[in-house]
Amino acid sequence: RALVTWAAVASLHRWTQHQKERWRSTGYLPLSREPSVGPLRLGIGLLNDLEEHRAEFDLRLAASRMRVPWLLVHGEADVTVPPKEARELYDAAPRASTQLDLLPAVGHLYNATTSTEDEYRTLNQLLVLTSHWLSLHL
Repeated sequence: RALVTWAAVASLHRWTQHQKERWRSTGYLPLSREPSVGPLRLGIGLLNDLEEHRAEFDLRLAASRMRVPWLLVHGEADVTVPPKEARELYDAAPRASTQLDLLPAVGHLYNATTSTEDEYRTLNQLLVLTSHWLSLHL
């Protein structure tokens, strides 16, 4: 009956031809170069689905069809998923039931990369914001 998204992408068609070729040759696409993050990777099945069902994965079109109250939360300093993507989803969504909250000086991990980054203040703020939105709409 309600939706909240954090750092949502506006398109699943975001990889270059070179990345897709590498993805096909290795059978996966690594999501991080950082060894400390672990083996996060996308399997070849995802690429096949995205290419075979391109129209079905149109997130802007899906946003325009949203029929429940939707809160989009995004960090203004997000370099992983730029905040323009949140604006694109917001622009596509029904205005009467959609709210966009851009958090200043906040990156993709909501300043929660470590407990000492901002002592989880941003994450706690996000949880309060999310809980409040859901309590209003559920």
